[in-house]
Amino acid sequence: MRADPDFTAYVVARWAPAVRVLVVLGVPPERADELAVETFARLLPDWARMRREGDVDVELGRVVLDAWARQRGAASEPAERERTPVAAGRVLTRELEEQLAMLDRLAVGLAGVDETTRLTVVLRHLGELEVEQVGDVLGEPPAEVGRRLSAAALALDLVPLDPACHAAAGAIDVPPPPVDRVVATAAATRRRRWLVSAGAAAALVLVVGAAFVITRPDPPRVRALDPLDVTEVENPVGAVWWLDGTLHLAHGTAPVPDVVQIADAGFGIAYADSDGNVVWLTDDGRRERIGSLDTATALVAQGSAGRVAWLEPGSGDLVVWSAVAQDVVLARPRATDSRLIGWDRDRLYFHQEGRDHSVDFINLSGSEVTTVDPPDNLPTSQLVDVASGAELRRQDGVLSTTQPFFSVSPPVSGLTGALSPDGNYVLTLDGSGVPSAYDARNGQRYPSWFDPTWGPVAAAFTRDDRVVWVADEHNGSYGLVDCQVEERLVTAFDPDAQRCDRPLDVSGVPVLADVRPGLVPDGS
Repeated sequence: MRADPDFTAYVVARWAPAVRVLVVLGVPPERADELAVETFARLLPDWARMRREGDVDVELGRVVLDAWARQRGAASEPAERERTPVAAGRVLTRELEEQLAMLDRLAVGLAGVDETTRLTVVLRHLGELEVEQVGDVLGEPPAEVGRRLSAAALALDLVPLDPACHAAAGAIDVPPPPVDRVVATAAATRRRRWLVSAGAAAALVLVVGAAFVITRPDPPRVRALDPLDVTEVENPVGAVWWLDGTLHLAHGTAPVPDVVQIADAGFGIAYADSDGNVVWLTDDGRRERIGSLDTATALVAQGSAGRVAWLEPGSGDLVVWSAVAQDVVLARPRATDSRLIGWDRDRLYFHQEGRDHSVDFINLSGSEVTTVDPPDNLPTSQLVDVASGAELRRQDGVLSTTQPFFSVSPPVSGLTGALSPDGNYVLTLDGSGVPSAYDARNGQRYPSWFDPTWGPVAAAFTRDDRVVWVADEHNGSYGLVDCQVEERLVTAFDPDAQRCDRPLDVSGVPVLADVRPGLVPDGS
């Protein structure tokens, strides 16, 4: 894995703000350096896509806060903040003394405001994000960000706030950006497709094999299958799907007679048939049977990382298989109530023995399992889905969403649901099997935007936070329609843009990728 010049330039430009954000939030300077390396390493695998499709600074802000939250959560108890030391080689001038005093004053003052305001100040004035970008990171409108900044300046008695924060930033000694360490750390997570396609996975297995032990059943779970003949053709919608013996990949179609679930892992897919066979398939048609699924349970994939998780039948295991290692990297006994919830970045969430749990896969094999406690305002709730720090929870039959760093949990109508990749939207399914789209941040329901005489029967998010709808045309046919979730996402940039792509007529209800059991209507 190598960094292109643009990525290197970005690390050089944004390294100091990222480190300063972490330090002001209470991370010791030496640990802040390590977390910043991990943060930029998490951006590298998706660098090209993020530059093309999104705001990299916003994603950096989110990942920095995620690293800070994990660091804080890993501590056994909150540590008292120590005065920032003078780095070796720096002369303690009067200016530096004033900067250190301002840094201490800022840190003490921020400790006295609410967490969202503290994060707002740090992202804006230490992280050097624009007001709109801070709002995108925290899920707040720009006006609210501005209000919080003004209130913080008054509460801290630091008006104007920006020069004070700039002075405090000068007290933080930031080492040169270690681009080589960032690249090495990114490579160690084994996220790049070329590691598999170039044959490096075989060598990787030899190295990793000594690092962790996997209990494998007899006979082996993985078995090579005959390759499929893939016909090159572009998928008309933004999701992998199957219907009538044909599997529609991103850039081709392949004959597969039986599919009941699909999970898209970025550089390959996993699918399950009605007998519970789990098969890994790459774009060029190579495939192998990697396990056996309890067909009443979910098949879930970690997008762009090549990890797939499922529950084996009966008294089998909860299994995680890695396309990079070409092997099972986690196998732990399941319980009668085991249920896979989903992946959020490098973490797999699941329910077992009455509690929600997670396991971190920042390394190739999983870390220790940790319990996920419900928020105070939903004390008996259970997780339904997770994405980008957002949670979809169910308590007393009611679905609610929670956003990172916020305590508000707006309800959404439905029995079960799934979050969009960015955690901003949710698809739910009501008691009649009808899907609906909502804003996960405020509970607002959105129209489906296609022909109002059609009836939605299934839906799935794409990676671009669009929705692929399956609609009953009430004439014996169905429409497969790729639409925006929210009207303003279109009209804000092009008032004449269409909310939906041209519908594709299909003969029945297809199997859509990443739609779990319970989000598919009966009989489909």
